[in-house]
Amino acid sequence: MNFVPIDNEPAILHRVSEGNMDAFRLLFRHYEASLYTAALHLLGDRVRAKDVCQDVFLKVWLKRETLVDIQDFSAWLFIIARNRMYDMVKLMGDRPKHSLEAVMEYPATDGSPDDDVQVREIRAVLQKAILRLPEKQRLAYELIKIEGLSREEAAARLAVAPETVKSNLDIAVRRIRAYCQKELDWELLIALVVIFL
Repeated sequence: MNFVPIDNEPAILHRVSEGNMDAFRLLFRHYEASLYTAALHLLGDRVRAKDVCQDVFLKVWLKRETLVDIQDFSAWLFIIARNRMYDMVKLMGDRPKHSLEAVMEYPATDGSPDDDVQVREIRAVLQKAILRLPEKQRLAYELIKIEGLSREEAAARLAVAPETVKSNLDIAVRRIRAYCQKELDWELLIALVVIFL
């Protein structure tokens, strides 16, 4: 795993530490592909790799006040990612790919008990929101956001037009956001929107 620091990283980390969502989104987008690729290589499963990315960046958000004190963010991120991947390997063993419900129940280790409670809270609320969706919207969301399929791949699997998948996904995301806005405080909601939606 080789994480290349983002340009002007100390200033971005400072903005994230102050709760700036745009800076967090920038950081997330910069590291997401490298982290996902490394997790996919180790775990061999797109759903689990995406889950690692989400858990790692939830940890970053939950620890944002401490980011300004970290001397080498990319090394710190590497350690969190490595620990999370190894925890998942131990947790899953050789079991086959799991359903959405099992994916949402993966614990986020390597954090404090408070972090774990917040991660579980986000995942539980998100799971409820997804399970409340009408079937077509839920399937579009799961295939694209959870399994990582492209719109065209999801359309082929569902035997519908890509535009139909896009429409169902857009509606699903709006409904999930609306549900989560009622259920989560704003700080957890920010992390959920940036990372999961």
